[in-house]
Amino acid sequence: MKQSREFSHQDLGFFFSLNSARTSEEAALTLSQWDAIWQIIKRAHQLLAASLPALPQWNKVDEQDGFSYSPYELYEAEVGPEKEGEFLAFGVWLHSYHRFDMDTVRAFQVEVTKCFEETTRELGGECQYLYAKSAITEQVTTTPMLSDEEMCPAPASPESSVTPAT
Repeated sequence: MKQSREFSHQDLGFFFSLNSARTSEEAALTLSQWDAIWQIIKRAHQLLAASLPALPQWNKVDEQDGFSYSPYELYEAEVGPEKEGEFLAFGVWLHSYHRFDMDTVRAFQVEVTKCFEETTRELGGECQYLYAKSAITEQVTTTPMLSDEEMCPAPASPESSVTPAT
């Protein structure tokens, strides 16, 4: 068997603790506490939708044709928290069909953190940057290695392949 892997896309997530929501309190958070967290995420997402495209790292220039494009996409905001130690971690995801290099990751991390901090100052509340994570998706192709006989079977005898006309 021969196997080849080809890069498909990459997702990059930045995660925050919002309003010090803790994993031990997840079931006890009130509806108004969840709503406050959702409002922070929603507002930060709006700020990111406006500020990320202004970053020089957001846009690329095609080397052949010289046109400008963005290989990145901001995913819809989600409230589903992850558990990170004692904190509930709320994140925002970026998507690309190109690999994220470390300079771009750092620039996006600074911008995402800035938007979350600005949002919590504006709406009240607090945020603390926890971590970033990346998920790379590859397309894997497996090709069986066939013998010469399997690739080019011997032709059938002429007698067995001829059907009499009726």
